[in-house]
Amino acid sequence: MLQPLTATVIVVTALLLAWWMSGQKAEPGPAAMVKRPPAVTVVEVSVADIPVQIEANGTVRARDVVTIVPQVEARIVAVHPSLRAGGFFAAADVLIELDPTDYEIELQQAEATIAQRMAALKEADAAISEFAIWKKDARLDAESLRSLFAENSTTQRELDKAELALERAGVQHEAAIARRDSADSGLRVARARAEAARVQLQRTRITLPYDGCVIRESAEVAQYVARGQTLAEVYRTDAMEVVLPLEDWQLAWFDVGDGNGGGATVAIETDFAGATRRWDGRIARLEGTVDQRSRMVRAVVDVNAPGDPDGDIRLIPGMFVTARIAGRTMQRVVALPRRAIRGDKTVWTVDGGTLHIMPVQVVRQERKRIFVRGLAEGDRVITSALDIVVEGMAVRTWSGMVEGSTPEKEMGGE
Repeated sequence: MLQPLTATVIVVTALLLAWWMSGQKAEPGPAAMVKRPPAVTVVEVSVADIPVQIEANGTVRARDVVTIVPQVEARIVAVHPSLRAGGFFAAADVLIELDPTDYEIELQQAEATIAQRMAALKEADAAISEFAIWKKDARLDAESLRSLFAENSTTQRELDKAELALERAGVQHEAAIARRDSADSGLRVARARAEAARVQLQRTRITLPYDGCVIRESAEVAQYVARGQTLAEVYRTDAMEVVLPLEDWQLAWFDVGDGNGGGATVAIETDFAGATRRWDGRIARLEGTVDQRSRMVRAVVDVNAPGDPDGDIRLIPGMFVTARIAGRTMQRVVALPRRAIRGDKTVWTVDGGTLHIMPVQVVRQERKRIFVRGLAEGDRVITSALDIVVEGMAVRTWSGMVEGSTPEKEMGGE
């Protein structure tokens, strides 16, 4: 009998205790029922002239790539020690030397012919002078005898002899002139042959007029080579280019030049061999086609002094680099975080705790920033999101929020 009674007492006691505790709660006051305005983050804007910088990634390539081929046939007698893939050489270094013997002989023969032709020319000049004097004397004799014959003071035979002597002197003089012309012509031919032999001899020493680097080679000592045979491929190390794929709208923001250089300045940068390397360049031209798949336009940058300033690293074809193009200046614009612009090309501003919807002109968009016109110096622009926005609604602002936090965590009222 005691157990049911005990359970009943416990239940009744619990109900009375619950009723008493519920009666201790305070009634909500009028202040607790007031809804606070939504909290937003703002930035105070500044109107300024801001230069545009276009960033793009590109690839380095050599401006001048040369295939080395011999212009004469001969056996290789010497190869420059740096004529190996990756080897560097200086301007005027003899990269490949061919056997010059055959061309030295040709030059000697041509020079001997020149000496012979010069001697013949000298003899012909002497003969011309001699026969010119003989012809002059013969003419005087013939003229004198003609006068005497007219006066019957000489015979026909004497006059005929004088006329024949004059004719022979003329023939000899003309023959000497012909011999001189022939000797002169032969001398010119011999000199041309000598010059050709001299050029061929020079071609047995293959050089280039600039510093370079070897891409590939196939030349060995004792190898016999023919004209036009490929022996090596090299590129010029002091003339490098960077090719930058760009979208067509980006071209409006910088000077592309006239196709012969003179475009916008470019800062080239890359991380290589454990350090950041930098070079200066300039937009040289645009390539003549648009990529059919990506629709990108390729701008070509000429790099100044592509050797590293420290002297140990230089630009290498195929290297991937970042380029920053110095563009035009945007006049009187405001820079905002991209999240501040709304889908209808408006921004939300705050004035005295009241939200206003302001239309703006978008001048330029970047990955993290957007540049607009239509705002005044000191305007406060909302950068956070709101579920519902109404012109003139009340808001609480906060301008010191840490990136990634929320207004509810960090903001109080205005």
